[in-house]
Amino acid sequence: MKKEEAVQQIQSAIKAHETQLQISRFMAYGMEVKDGSEAALDEHACQFGHWFYENMAWLERFFGDTTIQEIEKLHALWHNENRKIYDLYHKKSKKGLLGKLFGSPGIEDGDLDRAKAYYADLKKISDELMKRMKTLLVRAQSRPESDYEKI
Repeated sequence: MKKEEAVQQIQSAIKAHETQLQISRFMAYGMEVKDGSEAALDEHACQFGHWFYENMAWLERFFGDTTIQEIEKLHALWHNENRKIYDLYHKKSKKGLLGKLFGSPGIEDGDLDRAKAYYADLKKISDELMKRMKTLLVRAQSRPESDYEKI
């Protein structure tokens, strides 16, 4: 792998997470979301997680087990918190036969404050995750090209 490719992959992973966070924000504020919300359910299935777990070996080698394990824990915690928003968002469509037939996803009024509170917690976790990923990016950019020949 070339240095430029590795750096670009990290940048893409950051962008993928930011996109998923935006989808979560839309759900938490009761806005309609067409696609992408299902990625909230599995940390291995989202774009960030797919990249992260697929590249875990070289990430650990480059940045150390502890750093990568901390990112992994934050990412799993993010999905656990995000699942709460997802469940509230999709709750309406599960109620009764008519709800299943005609209901559309979206936060019910009574759950909106809870969803916003979950989102505030989610945002804090996300900020910490992104702080660590941006540190990884800086470290990746500062490594010599020759280090990347070993990947």
